[in-house]
Amino acid sequence: MLRAARANAEKYGCTENVRFVRKDAHKLEGLGPFDAVVSRNLTWTLEEPEQAYAEWLRVLKPGGVLLNFDANWDTHLHDPAEDAAFRQKCRELASSAPAETDCSPALAERYGKIRRALPLSKRRRPLWDFETLCDLGASRITIEPRVAGKLFDDYYSALYADIPTFMVLAIK
Repeated sequence: MLRAARANAEKYGCTENVRFVRKDAHKLEGLGPFDAVVSRNLTWTLEEPEQAYAEWLRVLKPGGVLLNFDANWDTHLHDPAEDAAFRQKCRELASSAPAETDCSPALAERYGKIRRALPLSKRRRPLWDFETLCDLGASRITIEPRVAGKLFDDYYSALYADIPTFMVLAIK
């Protein structure tokens, strides 16, 4: 990810005053203050997402922006009706699927137990994000419930049509 970030920074001429650091999203000691913290498809994977949000707000300058893009990737693992709809979508898209996707039995076997145990797999988001950021003292929070647009190729756009990517913007 750091290599890709550097390549993107170079591609867009944004390398001046940029430092890339590998850190735990829950513990950003020694970093900041920042004008912005941006995250995409990360919070759903965290074991302590509240702690990450608190840390991201902590390292922001007053008036700084927290911008998070994510989705309810795994709520279907806890809801039989959602799971049936997701599996049906997988069957419909099987002919155009890449080798390994969220629909592949091999991945479900390998990661299903882990994904079920993640705290945010059981939460309805972005409501959870809004409530958590309010509790953490964010001064202004904006939610955009559907931002998928150009984030996915055709296959994943179709697969995740019923699992919209949302955007959370919070001001410190």
